[in-house]
Amino acid sequence: TIARIRRVTPIDDGQFNLSVMGERRFHILETTQMEPYIKATVRFHEEQIGNPSPTPEEIGIFRQILEQYLRTVLGLRDGWVREVSTPTDPVALSFYTATVLRGDNIELQRILEAPTARERLALLTPMLQREHQRTRAVLEERIIPRGATLN
Repeated sequence: TIARIRRVTPIDDGQFNLSVMGERRFHILETTQMEPYIKATVRFHEEQIGNPSPTPEEIGIFRQILEQYLRTVLGLRDGWVREVSTPTDPVALSFYTATVLRGDNIELQRILEAPTARERLALLTPMLQREHQRTRAVLEERIIPRGATLN
């Protein structure tokens, strides 16, 4: 993935933490140089929604779960919000969701490699549901008095 550096944060040992945003996926056709930097011939992916396209209802349900998850995560960080804005375009939604979810690198790589937004959303759905349940349980344990519930 081509990534744009959004933020550079120096750390004590002279290294830097980078915050990046992926912009475009590619497939390496051939590595042409290894030193001092890797260079390659690549083919860019044309992003596809999938066939059939996710329905507006499917996108709406997915976004609702994602927005509940994001509100819960923000609540854990004492950042309560009423509304969270998420993409409506299936391609943008799939990549956005992959950036905000935590998962192991193998799981996230499989999502990145999925050829369509429909496939990425299908892979992300159980991950999103699992993370939402986990964060909700942590939030309830931390701040909800016994017997009360979250709306």
